[in-house]
Amino acid sequence: MAFAHVFSAGKTFCGKSFRLKEIFKMLRNDYKQLTIAFNPMSDPAIEKIVTINCKTIDELEKVISDPTVQKCSPHLWIDEAVRFYKDVKSRHENCLALLTDGRHKGITVYMATQKPVKIDPDHRGMFSEAIIFRLGSRRDATAIEEIFGEFTFNGIDFKEIALNLPTYHCLFLKQLEGGDLLIEFKDPDFVTIASETKVPKKLF
Repeated sequence: MAFAHVFSAGKTFCGKSFRLKEIFKMLRNDYKQLTIAFNPMSDPAIEKIVTINCKTIDELEKVISDPTVQKCSPHLWIDEAVRFYKDVKSRHENCLALLTDGRHKGITVYMATQKPVKIDPDHRGMFSEAIIFRLGSRRDATAIEEIFGEFTFNGIDFKEIALNLPTYHCLFLKQLEGGDLLIEFKDPDFVTIASETKVPKKLF
């Protein structure tokens, strides 16, 4: 069961990891999906909720290269995405191709980061959904706009919202067919409080 790649961004202790943990619990327990994590910080809470836990890039490369794993259409959580890009080398062909080729191999990627601006722009552009918690800088907010375009929500510029979101609240963004953008403001239980559909202004 493959879904859209999901980009999750936000400062520490704002809810990013908690929300992904809830998603992966649901994928494994309710939907019986094969779940994998790149977990370089050895977070025991992540290890408990995924089927396969990889602490190194070499371990991840071996797992996602396995045709048997690919046939299961797994869901892969890349925790600490900046660390992923630091560790990956040219020999990690499948890791490097995750966002460009991942869907062709049935792998859905959930990438988490505190610093969206440090993620490869070409890879950022492969995401069509995002869960945005409070960001740390306007540059990080601009990196999100480079994916989805410039937009306002409830008359307020996205950058201002992203820098001031309450803890555990988030914006869920989804690119729709035809170029529209669905924007949902969600509470700590991921329940939609308000939503709008916009045609964003593309930066490029």
